[in-house]
Amino acid sequence: MKETGIYSELREQILSKVSIRGITEISVNWWLEILTRVVLSESIEKGAENINVDSLIRAVVDDVADNPTQVTITTYISGVKVNIEMVKLEEGVWLRKPTNGDLEHFLSSPMPTPDMLTASGVLEIVTTQKIQNGISRMPKTYIMLLLLFRKGSVREVATYWRANSIFRFPWGGEAGTTPPPISTPNEEFPFNEEYEHRFIKFAKRLRSRLPIDEKSGDLLVSDYRGISIARYQDAILKNERDINRISYAIMGLEALFLRPGENAELKLRLSLRVSKFMHIITRDNAVDVFNTINEAYDIRSKFVHRSTQRKEGTDLIIILDKVLNYLRKSIVVFLSFENKGKDKIIELLDDCILDPNAESELQGLLSDSLELIN
Repeated sequence: MKETGIYSELREQILSKVSIRGITEISVNWWLEILTRVVLSESIEKGAENINVDSLIRAVVDDVADNPTQVTITTYISGVKVNIEMVKLEEGVWLRKPTNGDLEHFLSSPMPTPDMLTASGVLEIVTTQKIQNGISRMPKTYIMLLLLFRKGSVREVATYWRANSIFRFPWGGEAGTTPPPISTPNEEFPFNEEYEHRFIKFAKRLRSRLPIDEKSGDLLVSDYRGISIARYQDAILKNERDINRISYAIMGLEALFLRPGENAELKLRLSLRVSKFMHIITRDNAVDVFNTINEAYDIRSKFVHRSTQRKEGTDLIIILDKVLNYLRKSIVVFLSFENKGKDKIIELLDDCILDPNAESELQGLLSDSLELIN
């Protein structure tokens, strides 16, 4: 090892670049001992002449100084069938379809699960962060954006990450998490080339508007939009009876279209507001939307009060599909506004019934958001 000259080179570069008071010979020797193992391992794998000394030095300096380091995150997802090789979503973020190498990776995993085989898309993320901060919130952000982009049961199947670190994280090592296997509705949408630019624009517009915790990436249910998204997740991801899923979706619409403190005629208020809103943003027939929300609200009331439910059937599937789309599209539009947008939208929706000028004002207010609706 020492004969290669790499050992002494590493020692000199470490001492010249790491400026920490109280550094001892013991510390330097310990660092070099670990580096020796790394270099030997890479020498066997790549050949001594191919060892990237600069990369090793940067990793040591960042580790000792507790600096942020480069982390590569690979998140496997289901619910969206990615049919393109790879698309760059933003700097350091890519979406691609799974490969044979991904399958081999799953099968060699210490704890492979059947869920891994359902992966139909891959998020690749390269970011710079402090390792102790945990995994970047970006995978959760993009999973949420895909969930809202089209109607599909988009969720994380497994996440693996590698860090450019030697002491804080095993060099060349990999760690990972796999959420508990769950049964989800088999609802998947295809991500084709026609969606590439649409989704990039969609994500750029909405990713900073998602009501999520900056560190964990978890939804903030203190925000009415966070509550609405949480209920949408329940409706689209929980493999429960249709009546349950319809109820979750109606609860999500309530979070958007009902004000705190409103206690009377809730079904009528919700049906009128949603029907007018959907007519403006999608040109759906307002009467059809009104009747659908009315019936769905009755189902929700029986669900909440644990009343006897009617048998499931095709009509429930149709209602569920419609209400899920009403909720998804409504969330997207509400996200495009600041928090104060809810009161203004509801005020104009109520005024629309008697005042045609209010409808024109609302159409103008919503016009910039229509390109986000798919």
